[in-house]
Amino acid sequence: MTYPPLLRLAWLLPLLLPTACDKQESVAPDSPQRAIRFEMPALGAAAEVRAAADLPAGFAFGVLGYCVPYDVTTVSGSNPQPDPDNASAIWENKKEFSHPDVFNGQLVTWNGTAAAYAPLRAWEENPEACYTFFAYHPTAHLTPVQRGNANALQANSVGAPRLRFEIGVADGATLTPAEVAALPDAMAAATYDVLRAGGKVRFAFRRLLAGLRFRINNYDTANPVTIHDIRVSGTFHRAAIFDFATAELSATVEAGTYRAAFDLLDGDRTVQPNTSSVGTDAAGRPIDYVGETLRLLPAANLGSGITLRVEYTSAKGERKTVEKAFDEMLAIAPQRGSLYTFHLNFLGDRFVIMCVTDNNDYWDGFDNDVTIN
Repeated sequence: MTYPPLLRLAWLLPLLLPTACDKQESVAPDSPQRAIRFEMPALGAAAEVRAAADLPAGFAFGVLGYCVPYDVTTVSGSNPQPDPDNASAIWENKKEFSHPDVFNGQLVTWNGTAAAYAPLRAWEENPEACYTFFAYHPTAHLTPVQRGNANALQANSVGAPRLRFEIGVADGATLTPAEVAALPDAMAAATYDVLRAGGKVRFAFRRLLAGLRFRINNYDTANPVTIHDIRVSGTFHRAAIFDFATAELSATVEAGTYRAAFDLLDGDRTVQPNTSSVGTDAAGRPIDYVGETLRLLPAANLGSGITLRVEYTSAKGERKTVEKAFDEMLAIAPQRGSLYTFHLNFLGDRFVIMCVTDNNDYWDGFDNDVTIN
């Protein structure tokens, strides 16, 4: 996929562009050629060899936009003044004095054809005007906050923005599969030093959470295996601050936690001999993953006291329950944007759990396995 030469996507260092920026203005809907427009949003590829994946119609995200910094001599006062002459600086040189003067939490929705927002905002007449944009999804769970505290970002808040994310699960809750599916899939993106000549602004979103999903592999050639329940339980991280101060987004997990049990299966699933399929979807394609994907906030770990419980009937017809600690299976620190697939491998009475990090959906990885006899 080719991007405009003067547009840098998320997490890359800014281009060294000598540009300038004037005061922002709203633009009437009948002047679309002057409006700042957004391209189709996408999931960023983890490697250059993989193309980005476009996000679906209805995908909505918030935008923070920066152009004119404050005058350095007034920025710390009660009435900071804009400094159009220094809007020509690249983001790295002006971020300490910049504030969200273009957009501050502007909601943008991709409708499948165009990215829409209102009121429209105009590009500057000056072709050298320089912009930097940040985006986040979902807006109900990611909140732009000020530097140094968790107060909401204001129009005069200076410095690179931060985002606060919180998982709204009550302490001690047991979540049904439908409630697990409804947990937010937090994402963020940034694009630095954008010129009007670059055309529409395009975001490549990166996931902020780690995902866990499960696949059943029945290696018995004669008998089926039935999975009755998959449950992940323990104490999990509740909230984190994500900081755009550097090109590589950083995260600080807050001290608060919550205890929960996540039920990932809404009924028995039978896997026929020598297969991984638990049925077919509406298009007739095999369904190889069992239950819902669980999204959790990663740090040095996913929390504490976390266990995986699997209840199943083996190929020999014996009903069993196995419970294993996560630190026996997830042997490294979980990473943002990583999708960990737990392969539950059955052969007769032998049960082997293998954790693989998936590279199919722009996630990064490692392998680990635990054998249970």
